[in-house]
Amino acid sequence: MHRLRDALVSRSAWLIVAVALIVLMHVLGSPRNVGPDEASHQVGAAALVRGEREGVPVPGMAGVESFEVPGMVGLPSPSCFALDPDIPVACSETPLSTTPRLAGSSSQNYPPYALALPGLASFVPWPYAYAYLARLLSAAIPVLLLGVALHFAHSR
Repeated sequence: MHRLRDALVSRSAWLIVAVALIVLMHVLGSPRNVGPDEASHQVGAAALVRGEREGVPVPGMAGVESFEVPGMVGLPSPSCFALDPDIPVACSETPLSTTPRLAGSSSQNYPPYALALPGLASFVPWPYAYAYLARLLSAAIPVLLLGVALHFAHSR
């Protein structure tokens, strides 16, 4: 009986490691802001951890508000390549900095618990590492929950 239990625990551990590696490959293998709304979520998350839930409405853009965030947050613009498959990813080589700037978001009203961890990444002093760290922090909770669920599923 102990051998079966040990084998199941071993399998669940390997499965958790495999899921974590797949998530890590996606996080590091995808260009910054590859999703059409990733930039908006980044701006909303950075604003949240700075205590801002309501920004200044952007004229002509319903539901979009601007917030002061570090310059690397939300860059490059998703219109660079995410919305047009004919534009090469090379346009994402936008110079990044930590200098504050105004950026728009339509995700400021999303539940804050999903934005809190990725928002903490906006405090790092390395602008080129920011987006990947934000993605890792965003994926941490779902991977942890999946691991716990797999562990309990195998133990029963």
